[in-house]
Amino acid sequence: MISHKYQCIFIHIPRVAGTSIEKWLCGSDWWEIDPATKHLLASQARQLYSDFWESYFKFTFVRNPWDRMVSALKFPDYFGVRYDRGRIPPFGRSLDFGGYKTRFGPDPVVEFDHRFYERSSIVSPRHAAKQVYGNIIDEPIDFIGRFETLVKDCSQLRDILGVDEIMTIHSEKSTRKARYRHYYNTSTAQEVADMYANDNERFGFAF
Repeated sequence: MISHKYQCIFIHIPRVAGTSIEKWLCGSDWWEIDPATKHLLASQARQLYSDFWESYFKFTFVRNPWDRMVSALKFPDYFGVRYDRGRIPPFGRSLDFGGYKTRFGPDPVVEFDHRFYERSSIVSPRHAAKQVYGNIIDEPIDFIGRFETLVKDCSQLRDILGVDEIMTIHSEKSTRKARYRHYYNTSTAQEVADMYANDNERFGFAF
């Protein structure tokens, strides 16, 4: 997403309150404006918005990976994540990331928008194993907020960008009642830990 009004470029990582941020800054879901550019890697955004990249404020938001992967269940066809509720512990509560890894990986996992782009045109030597966020934020940017501190971080952005309105909406919010840990067993929790290992070290995320 790019806003010329606020002179900013937003790298929208899916399932991290990005649609709410788009509506806050642009008044609309970016899908209604330009679907193919809703979920760009930073490197794609730099190329597409090359005339503005150096001068505009660039930012994104990240989220606890275990929480995010459960949130991805809202759009299983896009992410390829499945959930088997099971009946017999400890094999119940089993997330299946096979479809996700087939679609975006498996090594490295590069979460590009497969509806509009081909993997061969996206993946480059800059992308590494054991990270997801690091492969989306594959260019230096100015600000990385957190889903867990969304209100506080958007307040900071409001001051930086000069936005009058307060960011209050949260679009596409998950309706699940259970906490994210409920969806994991030991094996699947470790699977996410491995996929996001570099991100967890960088941002201090833990299960």
